[in-house]
Order: sequence, then C-alpha cells, then structure tokens
Amino acid sequence: LQGAARWQPSDAASEEKLRSLLRRPEPAGLTLPAAESLSRELERLGWVREAAALSEEPKPPLGALKEATSRADVLGLSHLPAAASLERRAAAASKWCGRA
Repeated sequence: LQGAARWQPSDAASEEKLRSLLRRPEPAGLTLPAAESLSRELERLGWVREAAALSEEPKPPLGALKEATSRADVLGLSHLPAAASLERRAAAASKWCGRA
C-alpha cells in the first residue's frame, strides 16, 4: 500500500451509524459491495475497541493476543499502533511461555 492512504479509526463513521444503515428494511439503496464495505468497516471498528480492551488488561491471555494480531493482519490494520503494541505483548508472552 505504498503511497495509498491507510485506514484510520478517526476517519470512520461511528459504529452506531454504520449499524443503523445496515439495519434499515431497505438498506438505503445499498448495493451488495457497499453493504459489505460497511460490514468491513464495522469489523475494523470492533477490532479497535477489542484491542483497546486487551491493552488495558494487565495480563491478557496469549491466545487472545495472537487472535487479535491475526485479525489485524486480515483486516489490514497491522499499521495501527494498537496492533504493534499487541504484537509486542504477544511476542513477550510467547517468550515467557517458552521459559515455563
């Protein structure tokens, strides 16, 4: 993605607004690609929320850290500081598990 703008949480609409668009009986004339794009945006925002919660935990489970970093890659969010932080914590936790 060299030169391309990367997704940032601050650029996204609120989760509430995105959900309301998808819940309408006739989702605002959305085409399938547009609805999928809104769903993807909701996934990204959900990941940001979950990453923040994991970051606040003093000792999050290693599995949760690995899953979060894997999802960040899939969602194209590995460039975010939260993803880098979780990646470092997962590496440190793995190292400790290896010593045990």
